[in-house]
Amino acid sequence: MLLYSSLLLQALGLATAQAACYGVFCSETLVSEEECRMPGTRGPCSTLEFFDKDGISLTKIQLTRDDASDPFEAVKLGRGVKNVASVRQTGTGCHRVFKGRRFKGEELTLEGSNMHSLAEKGYGATVIKSVKYDIDCKFPPAPSRAGVGWQIPVLTISLVGNVVLGVVVVLFYRKMKQGELVSTTGD
Repeated sequence: MLLYSSLLLQALGLATAQAACYGVFCSETLVSEEECRMPGTRGPCSTLEFFDKDGISLTKIQLTRDDASDPFEAVKLGRGVKNVASVRQTGTGCHRVFKGRRFKGEELTLEGSNMHSLAEKGYGATVIKSVKYDIDCKFPPAPSRAGVGWQIPVLTISLVGNVVLGVVVVLFYRKMKQGELVSTTGD
């Protein structure tokens, strides 16, 4: 009963034996790469542990093959993990960390089972709010978030302005021509 209560409290985030863990229940052993690639694997395939600037573990997540099959549902960390300076990746596959929720904002792909300093890799943020996982390290390209560039409205206004200017010049020319004809017959 005590073990069950401890596991339940740990799952709810109300008690921790170590740093908090997201994803499947954190265990020290990961399944092998061969097992991880088999359908229906339930053991964790990878661990991603977050550290602050002093090297203190903040939290960790463990992901399975099921998380890789639908990476958009991998891990949404809610309010995120804050003050992250480095990340240790172990196991099979790669992770892509995001500054924003729902896999938006600044991103960084982590490959290889070792410690990664986020600043050295060019990731300027110290917060991670979502993580994607892929066994084969093949993430789809990020969708374009550019929207309508500034060129489209500028070119549209320029085109309309040129058309209006052309119409004004033609009308002015016609009026001038009519005025010259009337004034020459009046002399």
